[in-house]
Amino acid sequence: MHSTPRIVRTLHRKARSLSGCRRGIASLEFAMILPLIAVMLFGMIDIGRLLTDYHLVSKSVRDATRYLARVDAAAMTLTCASIDNGSAPVTEAKNLALTGKIDGVPAADALLKYWTDPASITVTPSCKDNSTATYAGFYAGVDNIPIVTVSATVSFPLLSAWVLDRGTTLTFTLQHQEIHIGQ
Repeated sequence: MHSTPRIVRTLHRKARSLSGCRRGIASLEFAMILPLIAVMLFGMIDIGRLLTDYHLVSKSVRDATRYLARVDAAAMTLTCASIDNGSAPVTEAKNLALTGKIDGVPAADALLKYWTDPASITVTPSCKDNSTATYAGFYAGVDNIPIVTVSATVSFPLLSAWVLDRGTTLTFTLQHQEIHIGQ
């Protein structure tokens, strides 16, 4: 007959006595659920940041478009087919979108610290056909009404990108159009 070593019997008895013990169960359950709670919390923070930044960019693009809609067309050589993207009004509109000021410096005064590149903003012209006299008043007798469109593409850094240093981003594009009313 084979006898069980004393240490094994002792461990077996201890294990049996602990099997009915419920102390520490709450701590174990909390430790198991904590990662899920953390992911949900940081996810909600990220969604809040995303919505806030999206709103800020939307307002900035709208302000830049409204600014360009009121600038003299000759100052930016605006036609239905082209616009001088190097002109002072277009540069000022991009600064307005990025910094909230027409004379702001995007790298120093940026509204969002991760959105500082003026190249992420595009200004494009188009025309609305008014040959059938859809618009009266200021546009009466004007066949083509110039329209200014400003678009911005922004790469939003997710919170996990900062914590885990993975560089994960979510890119969104916003645009706004205005009929040009400048002289």
